[in-house]
Amino acid sequence: MGTQERRIRERKALKNDIVLAAKNIALHEGWNAVTIRKIAEKIEYSPPTIYEHFKDKDELLREIRREGYQKLLSSYQEALTSFNNPESILTQLGVAYLDFAWENPELYTVMYGLDGSTAGSKGLEEEIEQIRLTIKDALLRMLKESKQNADLSLFNWEDAIDILRCMLHGAITFSMVNGLRGDQARARSLAMKGIHDLVTHWMQEHNTRKY
Repeated sequence: MGTQERRIRERKALKNDIVLAAKNIALHEGWNAVTIRKIAEKIEYSPPTIYEHFKDKDELLREIRREGYQKLLSSYQEALTSFNNPESILTQLGVAYLDFAWENPELYTVMYGLDGSTAGSKGLEEEIEQIRLTIKDALLRMLKESKQNADLSLFNWEDAIDILRCMLHGAITFSMVNGLRGDQARARSLAMKGIHDLVTHWMQEHNTRKY
């Protein structure tokens, strides 16, 4: 390996170390505790070294949010590769969302501006749109498989996507701040009941509509 290739590899490794250090601090102390100086101390480099990779904390957080959205999208896509019936499509999507949030709390909180972090969509529009399109695809598959060759032009996709996201996000955030009686298992149970009720409503509405 040549000198240039080694430097590129070392630079990439250091950038990864910076991101990992920021997430580790956030996981144990919250995002308010994440500073460039504290990251530098954790990886045993000087603060100016951090600024060679990220111009400021906002840019660092944007990189971490991008990682979160990409992981969530991957979880969604994996969940949609197998399902037994139309009703299970959104259930599997919901399970993937809940598992992602609870397994990656430091990512979830920074993605959605929880725990004192400041969320923002600037520079992440493509990732966020991919998330919405994947949910829309799940809804489309659910409805098409429940009624073949139906005209779906009248279905309100935007409302359906946001209703589903709001319900799941609410279950997660309430569980994270101990705002629900019970534990994550109860939050999951409530979310699954909510999805079941939504699916029942949407499919009944869809199958009885005159196109």
